[in-house]
Parts: sequence; structure tokens; C-alpha cells
Amino acid sequence: MAFTLARTLRCCSSKVLNIPAPNAFVIRSATGGHLPFWESGSGHYGKTLGQNNRAIVDGSIELILPRLDKIPVPDRNGVFTIADYGTNDGYSSMTLMRKLIEQLRKTHGEDLSIQVLYEDQEKNDYNSLFNRLQEESSFVHDFTKVYTMATNTNFYKQVVPDETCDVIFTSITTQWLED
Repeated sequence: MAFTLARTLRCCSSKVLNIPAPNAFVIRSATGGHLPFWESGSGHYGKTLGQNNRAIVDGSIELILPRLDKIPVPDRNGVFTIADYGTNDGYSSMTLMRKLIEQLRKTHGEDLSIQVLYEDQEKNDYNSLFNRLQEESSFVHDFTKVYTMATNTNFYKQVVPDETCDVIFTSITTQWLED
């Protein structure tokens, strides 16, 4: 699992966050990838494989939240952007995203605009992600000024413009990266 301060635009552990991870690695080219084998929109990943991954992610929340306050927040007119790279159907990071937003609201108030960007490959089951975001338990119903979006620009390329993303989270995608 990786959690980085994204404004550096390097895939490495941030000294600010002080979470152990490899010093740095270079993204060269896709060496493969996971292809969904289930019916689009079924939420199969979250119901099966995502259960194990979510337990790992949820167990890391207490490591991540205290470090969130060390990340600079944009001015009142800015947007704080959180990205989930390799999101699949969003199941694994749903609790983490809720906790990050709660912490940002507690620290910076209701006026801070927060954008959550879900990234995965073009063949991802985005229908399951969009369905999950509309479920009653989703964080999107509990906060104002929180905006969600998805992109199929895989992380072998730059996904967002420079200086536009504050936190990038990934939990089980780094095995696709070359050293």
C-alpha cells in the first residue's frame, strides 16, 4: 500500500507523511494488468476479492489520519484532491475516503472543496464504482462540496496536471510497476 504527498509528482513515500515505502520507483510500461472477468456493474470485486484488501486498508487508517494534517491545504477557493489509483470498484478505499473527508472537515471546515478521483485502467468495471458511490452507505451523501470523478488514464502516464493532487492512495496496484 502506498500513501504519498502528490504535489511532488513522484511515486515515493513522502518525508512529510513518514510512512515506510520504497524510496522511489520509475513507471516504465505496462507489464500486464488485471482484467475484470465478471459482469459489469455487479460489484463482484467488492463482494469477493475486495474483502481482504479492504481489511488491510482499514487497518492502515490510524497510520494515515494523523499525517493528513501535515499536508498543505489550498486557499479558500482551492480544491483538495484525493486520488485512489487502481480503484477497481472503490470498495477497498470507501472507509478510508470517508475518514479522510471527515478529518479534512474537522480541521478545515465545511467550505473546503474536496475532490475524490478514482483511477484505473480503461477496462476497469467503472459501472460497479459508480453504483457503489450511489449506495446509501457512500460518503457522497454525507458531505457537501465533495466531488467524485473517475479517469481511465492508467498510472503508467501522468494522470493529473502538475500541482493539482494533494493525496494519492493505492493499495494493491504497485505490483504492476517495474523497479
